[in-house]
Amino acid sequence: MYRDLFEKWIFLESQRLNGKKRNYKHFDNRINLKSIKNLKSKLSPEKIAAHSFYPLINMKISTPRYKKDEFGNRKKETKIRPISYASHFDSLVYSYYSFILSEAYEVLIQKLGISDSVLAYLKKGKSNINFAFDVFNQISERSDCVAITADITGFFDNLDHQILKKHWARICGTNVLESDHYNIYKSLTKFSIVEKDALDKLFINTQSRQQNLRYCTPSEFRNIVRKSGMINVNCHQNKIFGSERFNKLSGIPQGTPISAVLSNIYMIEFDSQMVAFAKSNNLIYRRYCDDILLICDKLNYTLSKEFLLQQIKSFELEINDSKTLVIEFSSDNTGVLKAKDRNGQSNNLQYLGFEYDGTNIYVRASSVSRYKRRLKSALKKGKKAASGKNSKGDVIFLKKIYRRFGASGNRNFLSYVIRSKRVMDNSQSLKKQYKRCIQKLSKITKLKMLD
Repeated sequence: MYRDLFEKWIFLESQRLNGKKRNYKHFDNRINLKSIKNLKSKLSPEKIAAHSFYPLINMKISTPRYKKDEFGNRKKETKIRPISYASHFDSLVYSYYSFILSEAYEVLIQKLGISDSVLAYLKKGKSNINFAFDVFNQISERSDCVAITADITGFFDNLDHQILKKHWARICGTNVLESDHYNIYKSLTKFSIVEKDALDKLFINTQSRQQNLRYCTPSEFRNIVRKSGMINVNCHQNKIFGSERFNKLSGIPQGTPISAVLSNIYMIEFDSQMVAFAKSNNLIYRRYCDDILLICDKLNYTLSKEFLLQQIKSFELEINDSKTLVIEFSSDNTGVLKAKDRNGQSNNLQYLGFEYDGTNIYVRASSVSRYKRRLKSALKKGKKAASGKNSKGDVIFLKKIYRRFGASGNRNFLSYVIRSKRVMDNSQSLKKQYKRCIQKLSKITKLKMLD
């Protein structure tokens, strides 16, 4: 089993990395897959069962967000998002076992008949553009219906360890986890972290830091890092509807190569129950990681919502009420489908980065605003750089701007809008959004050239 999967995985992993090393610094040296001898033996079940995992390094990323208050004034908020990442070899282990589990998981959900409802982290050959367009088309076909979008509170932080272990073993076709899988399970449920800022200060003057290879040697890790008390071990306890369950530890780190597939494995029974309920009640159920969508008839709204809440609670999780959106779709006197919230006010369905009003599809307004803010910021920084002694002038700078923000750029916002427009049958509303972004880009860059 491992031989065929290993060969397939190493080929795909080598293609993905394309001979490059992962450039971040950790407790071990960076890895080039082509330079590793006997990699297969290093990843054997016997070696992994005895492997000691390094702590994750944790850092915080600040993301500005702009929201309107009750008076319509724009208010800036800062979202702090913790990111934890594994050492180079540990990351390789997680990647390999993620591949093994993903292969088994996709076979099982096909057998269970739920593959159409689970959207994230699977090899479907489609993107969120396709998934969103499919949902909007189904709403259009149903005409009068209700769409419920719900978000799971602290999804990765609240995955119950016993439920995870049970379904992990199920994916492997066993009742108890094999020793290699169990060792990985322990590394993720009893994970430990070290703050990046503290490491930077501790090893700022060491030779390893100056060479930019690794934070410290194994000896320094044991004698300095471990003895310094910098290592924090996960001891998160479930908090369900305001009550603490002291005997049930929960949470896995978000961001490791195996976290995504484990979140799907955790939800496999939940997805099965939701799909069965949807089929028996003529509903549409979709889950993209921690985002859940239900489309039902208006008469089934209360029943559908209550069933969702009941099931999510049975898996030791909780729905975030502040992010739950209920949109009713109804045809007006002219037969045009309109979207309204439960208070009867016009409101669009927001799903996977798009908005839908019953007729038109838009890229989410906040995404457009973010594009414009980043464009202005890049121009402001570039203007300062272009005035420096070693600058080659505005022409060179503007070429970089157009590559990053223009329609010819690779995998930027405008190219995403273009792909969306093509997938969604050349939506006129998306065309208009695209043209407005191009006009904004042209207007700002022309002003820049006149400065």
